Amino acid sequence: NTPTVTGNAEANSTVKLFNGSALLASTTTNSSGSFSVTVSSALSNGTYTFTLTATDAANNVSNSSSISHTINYTPPSGGYGY
Repeated sequence: NTPTVTGNAEANSTVKLFNGSALLASTTTNSSGSFSVTVSSALSNGTYTFTLTATDAANNVSNSSSISHTINYTPPSGGYGY
């Protein structure tokens, strides 16, 4: 329920992950531009279109990129095996 998105952007930029206008998470790219950002709060089942932006040190914001993700989580059933 807490998906992780990975990718590349300008080195040492701030990457923000949105669902609509709601900011879900942010991170900073490494010196090679790689990033991994994980949604911090569990999301309900459904299909989401996440949008990502990157902001560099000069405060230039990239064009947004979108990715669609479906969450279909069903917890295990049954007891705890006691």
